[in-house]
Amino acid sequence: MSAVEREDEDTVVSLQDVLEENRQLEETANAVLGPSDDSSCTYSKGYVDRQALYSCATCSRASGDEKLAGICLACSLHCHEGHDLYELYTKRRFRCDCGNSMFPSTSPCTLCAEKTPLNPRNKYNHNFSGLYCTCNRPYPDPDDEVEDEMIQCCVCEDWFHSRHLGGEGPPEGYEEMVCGGCMAAHRFLESYRLAPVVTVMSEQGEEGEVEKERKGVEEEKRGAEEKGDVGEDGLNVSTTGEVGAAGAVAGGSCDRSHDQSCELERRRNRSRAVGVSGARGGTGFFASSWRSQLCRCTPCMSLYREADCLYLLEEADTISSYEARAGSLPSSHESAMTAFSSTLDRVHQVEAIHQYNDMKTELVDFLKGFVREGKVVARRDVETFFEGMQARKRQRLESGEGVPPATCHF
Repeated sequence: MSAVEREDEDTVVSLQDVLEENRQLEETANAVLGPSDDSSCTYSKGYVDRQALYSCATCSRASGDEKLAGICLACSLHCHEGHDLYELYTKRRFRCDCGNSMFPSTSPCTLCAEKTPLNPRNKYNHNFSGLYCTCNRPYPDPDDEVEDEMIQCCVCEDWFHSRHLGGEGPPEGYEEMVCGGCMAAHRFLESYRLAPVVTVMSEQGEEGEVEKERKGVEEEKRGAEEKGDVGEDGLNVSTTGEVGAAGAVAGGSCDRSHDQSCELERRRNRSRAVGVSGARGGTGFFASSWRSQLCRCTPCMSLYREADCLYLLEEADTISSYEARAGSLPSSHESAMTAFSSTLDRVHQVEAIHQYNDMKTELVDFLKGFVREGKVVARRDVETFFEGMQARKRQRLESGEGVPPATCHF
C-alpha cells in the first residue's frame, strides 16, 4: 500500500463533499445578494426597498474630501473593478450613487450615465467609511483578537459587536435587534421588546431572578380567557376601563383618550399592572413576527410617520424576508446533485457540472490534477482550493457567472 493510500481516511473528501462546501458558500452569497442584479445598475429603480450595497474607498480618497457614497452590486463589479470596496451587506431605500457628484470625474458610471448629482433621500453612516459599532472600528478588525458576533440594528442599520450592546448579550429566540440609541429615539418600541429577566425580592428576603413581566402577561391572559375577552393574538381586547396617561413617546405624542383599542396603550397598562413601567433603556431584542404586533391605530400610524419608521410595519423589510427571497433563487448545487444522482457515467457527470458556471470549471480542473498524480483529495486540499477561489472571485463576477466579491460574514 502506498503512502498516499495509507493517508488517514478521515481527511479524504469526495467530490460530493466539495460540492456541499460550495453549497454552503453559495447560501452565504445568496443571503447577501438576495435578488440583486449583477449586470444592471439599480439607479433606474429609484430608492430600492432593500439591496446589497458597497462603498468604494478608492474613489472616496480620490475625491479629496472622502465623501460618503454607496453603490449597487452591478456597479461594484463593472465600474469599480480593482478598487478597495467596503461591504455594507444590505441597506433599505437606497439609490445607487455611482458616478454622481459624490465621485471624482474620473469614475463615471459605465452602466447608467444619466444620473442626478445627489440622491437626497439616501442615508449614510460610518459604515460607508468601513467603520462599525460604538467602538468605531473596521470589520474584520486586525487589532481585535476577540471572536464576536456582529448584529445589525434593524432601525439605523449599523452593525454592533454583541459585547458592546450592553447587558448580558442577546437572549435566545430573538429575531431582530434595535440598538440603545434607536430605542431611546423610538420609545414606543419599549412595549414590544422581549421581556427581560429582572431581579426581585422573595418574601424571605432572598433574591431570585424571574421573568416578571412575562409571568404577568401569562397571568393576565389566563384571567382574560376565563372572562372570554381574549383575541386571536392572545391579547386582552376588553375596551372597558380607564386609559393611563403614558401616551407621550419620543418622536410624537399619541393621545389615547378617544381610542381604547390601542395595542400600545394596552401593553403599557399591562406592564404597569405587573410593576414594570417606564423605559428600561439599552438595547432591545425582538421576537419573530413582532412587527405584525405593532399597533395600527390612527394615532400610532401618525407617530410612525413622524418618526420616519413606517418600514417597521413591512415584513418584507426584514432581513429574514430578504434572505428568504434569495433562497428561492435557482441553486447550481441542486442542479449538480441532480446530475450526480442520475445514471450518467463519471465523464458525463463532470461535463454536466462544467456547464453550470465558472466556479464548477475551476473545481473540475482542480480535481483533474489529483487524478493525474494518482492522489486522493484531502480536506486541507479543498480548503486551499476555496482560498484560491476567493482570490479569483472578482474576475468571475465580471463575466456575470460567479458570486459577489468577499461575501459578507457578519
